[in-house]
Amino acid sequence: MRFLTLHKLSTYLMAAAALAAALLGPGVARAGHALALLGVVASWWAEAPRYRAERWAAIWNLGTLVVLCVLAVRVLQGDSIVDAGVTFLLVLLVNKLFNRRSSSDYQQTTIIAFLLLIVATALNTELSYALCFVAFTVAATWSLVLLQLRRELEQQAQAATSSGGATAPAPPAGPAAPEPTALATRQLIGLRFLAGTSLLSLGMLAGALAVFVSFPRIGFGLFSGAQRRGALVAGFSEQVQLGQHGAIRDNPQVVLRVVLDPRRVEALRATGRLRWRGSVYDRYEGGAWSHSPELSGRTDDLVAVDGLYWANPAPGLPQRPTTRWLREHLLRQEIYLEPIGSSLLFGLDRPVALELIDPPLLSRRLFVPQRGPLGELRAGRPRSAGLRYVVYSQLYTPDPALARQALIPPGDRRLARYLRLPPSLPPRVIALARRVTAGRVSAYDKALALQRHLQRAYRYTTALVAPPAGADALDSFLFERRAGHCEYFATALAILLRAVDVPTRHVNGLLGGQWNGYGRYLAVRQSDAHAWTEVLLPGLGWVAFDATPAGGEPPTLAGGWLLPLQELVDTLRLRWLRYVIEYDLSKQRTLFVAAGRLLRGRSPTPGPDAALPSGRRRPLLLLLLVAIGAGAAWLLLRRPGGGGRALPRATGRGRARAHPATRVYGRALRALARAGIPRPADTTPVELAARLARAGHPAAALVEELTRCYYAARFGRSGLSAAQAQQLETLLGRLRRSLRAARGGSS
Repeated sequence: MRFLTLHKLSTYLMAAAALAAALLGPGVARAGHALALLGVVASWWAEAPRYRAERWAAIWNLGTLVVLCVLAVRVLQGDSIVDAGVTFLLVLLVNKLFNRRSSSDYQQTTIIAFLLLIVATALNTELSYALCFVAFTVAATWSLVLLQLRRELEQQAQAATSSGGATAPAPPAGPAAPEPTALATRQLIGLRFLAGTSLLSLGMLAGALAVFVSFPRIGFGLFSGAQRRGALVAGFSEQVQLGQHGAIRDNPQVVLRVVLDPRRVEALRATGRLRWRGSVYDRYEGGAWSHSPELSGRTDDLVAVDGLYWANPAPGLPQRPTTRWLREHLLRQEIYLEPIGSSLLFGLDRPVALELIDPPLLSRRLFVPQRGPLGELRAGRPRSAGLRYVVYSQLYTPDPALARQALIPPGDRRLARYLRLPPSLPPRVIALARRVTAGRVSAYDKALALQRHLQRAYRYTTALVAPPAGADALDSFLFERRAGHCEYFATALAILLRAVDVPTRHVNGLLGGQWNGYGRYLAVRQSDAHAWTEVLLPGLGWVAFDATPAGGEPPTLAGGWLLPLQELVDTLRLRWLRYVIEYDLSKQRTLFVAAGRLLRGRSPTPGPDAALPSGRRRPLLLLLLVAIGAGAAWLLLRRPGGGGRALPRATGRGRARAHPATRVYGRALRALARAGIPRPADTTPVELAARLARAGHPAAALVEELTRCYYAARFGRSGLSAAQAQQLETLLGRLRRSLRAARGGSS
């Protein structure tokens, strides 16, 4: 590939990586960004003679200035300064790509792309940013090295074509700038050179990672606030309208990652008891569930006893259980909760107690555990985006004999809110409840009868249409459509039981989950959203009943070869979010403690952040080592001269395959070194000649002439001619004599 094309390609790859990092963030894409993307693609062909940049430069600059003024006004009116900054950088990037004529334009493009990558940190917190960052690092390394070579070659071309003076002016910016013959060669840069610089960029990444890990953290950045974008899950706000769960049924985004014994997971899944309790409601009216006015917004901070925050009493527990007893007899779930736009915390079945496992951040809790008005768990004043905690739950299935003995005390005012019916409830709904429960005395038998009726006489579907204007949503479901999703079945069971004097409440949560073998956790997704009913059985507490028929179970991901890949990506995403996006002092401490345990030969504490299982870790490490070894062997064993060709150095051996002009110039450098004039490694031939001219050295004119002849012979398109070879030898001889004369004169 020609040098110019290779430099152009590396620059565009760098710009594309920065552009992707900024535009792949959730909720970032806009029409203006799409136009910028099209502009970057179109600029690839913006070259002479097809496109005359000098004719459009003034228009581009004026347009950029207008955009800057408009964005400044919008920021003053309250628009986000980050969004305005991204837009302006995109305009600058397109401007420079359409007007790239010399190495200085490419340098400015590199700076703009780097700034865009930095601003993208406030917009994109997903794993895609990590991939874009790695790609940018590799492409930027190529681009910067090639940019330096291009700048030197442009200077050398000017020196070779100038008729006098040791120094040459920079190449003109206009289209008349001569294209150095070396820029058109295919032999200057090869695959070996690109592979070497890629390894260099990976080393730079490793160094940056070490600084990131060890430098004291202060948490989130200035522009990102204290939160990152998460999954806004429907069904967990203060009011829930019928129909919301069906809209997210096919959303595979993970909202919960739970560490459980995998054997318990299968047993719980088989019995349908993987119900992650979330929000609870007691008031139904107008097709929506909410809290009664006297309960709405009421929360109480929980108090820790021996590290556990007591949330809800549960029947069957000892009167004063110790924390050790709770840890030994209740089901422990270690949960990592994604941001869901709600303060709710989730736990299985009956959450009894809660524990914080993240170390305190500067002696402050990462969130304040709270209890909602109906026993929900909530996180007050969170100091991080994703939340990590432990819940201890009681999994309870009542004994039918005991359940039938649980009778509802008549006239108990404390139960009035759980028996309240909507004023507009059609009479035929109440009649249906009485007909189905006829002959049943206990609340338990009534709940079973209505649950079976709903499961057998109705079908599950998410393809629903809104009921006619003025129609009652529940009445329409029970008597007209006779099909709905989990919210309709849970609502129907709750209201029908209230119609026969059984206290109920509505629960929105999550059901099931899929085991991730890489991360060793249960992944619960938005598509697992579910609703069910809790029935009060005096002496036994609130017992869950699920009236949703078969077909209402959460959809599972497709199997095959794609499933392990999805699990691996989710595991990596969790590591990225916890240890990069949410990396703070507490997580820094956790990481160093885990590293110390590993160095002492012990395993880190298992959890959502634990390493891959040893059975999967060893093949991956072996594959990585084999790939690194194969790459190193290829670079070492590849025959000399097969890669890119560098400018000659003052010393070195083994140049049998070097270009003839390079060998002659190398001999000249050795003669200069013996005369006390070494060429530093960072000095180009043109710079060396200029330095001698400024010093007034007697051999300066010969060195300049030899340099011009060397460039013409080494990088010329026609190759080294016999006349050029003879001229080089003649100039070398004259240089040696001049240096000897200079030494003799000085002595």
